[in-house]
Amino acid sequence: MEIKETVIKTEKLLSGNIFDVKRDTVILPNGNEATRDNVEHMGACAILAIDEYDNVILVKQFRCSIYDVTDEIPAGKLEKGEDPDVAALRELEEETGYTSRNIIPYMKFYPDIGLGNQLIYVYLAKDLVKTCQDLDDDEFINVYKINIKELKQKIFEGKITDSKIIVPFLKYCLENNI
Repeated sequence: MEIKETVIKTEKLLSGNIFDVKRDTVILPNGNEATRDNVEHMGACAILAIDEYDNVILVKQFRCSIYDVTDEIPAGKLEKGEDPDVAALRELEEETGYTSRNIIPYMKFYPDIGLGNQLIYVYLAKDLVKTCQDLDDDEFINVYKINIKELKQKIFEGKITDSKIIVPFLKYCLENNI
């Protein structure tokens, strides 16, 4: 059975600072018409930074979308046309005060394709070097380290719930038999 939908009209509902919202009118496989609301995002980068003692660098910050403080790996949105490789090193240093002599593209994933098109480029950073945190005026972030095994336990206990940590960390654990 054919399951592809055909977009016949797109309307922009909102133009925001970080994302836009659009409504597509589509023709369904059965010939009926429907609408789909989507968030358009420029993409983001996230960094799984692990030090020589098997500690992961995490950040705590308030997220207004859930009205709570979250634990996350360092991450940031991409500017239009920005190379994710460049953004990853920048975000790592700005948010955490660390840079890396060994940072590689690790994976990419869509955190919620039912909601929007945000693609997160994840990097694995090792050989970390302490520099200086350089937050934007509207950023308030606490940085801390957590041992890999403790992080795994907190994820399994449901104490850490951000997909930007869970997805790449699961891959790292599987690859390294953790």
